[in-house]
Amino acid sequence: MTSADNGHMAHIRAFTPQSIEQKINQAVDSAQNRALQEGHHGVKVTRHSPTAFTVAVSPDVAYGWTMEQDEFCSN
Repeated sequence: MTSADNGHMAHIRAFTPQSIEQKINQAVDSAQNRALQEGHHGVKVTRHSPTAFTVAVSPDVAYGWTMEQDEFCSN
């Protein structure tokens, strides 16, 4: 499942490595296009769990860059 909040963020839930990669790549492509149009921010990909991710245009990331963040801890 992929859903967009406001054109700046996509929530992704996928359960196989292939579908995770495919959905993240699609969301990153879309977010990069949005970031290039706006010309101010980069893209952040965040892993919240093994099956849940967000991809967002973010002011925390320099324009033209894509950053990965892992909030999941497998302790």
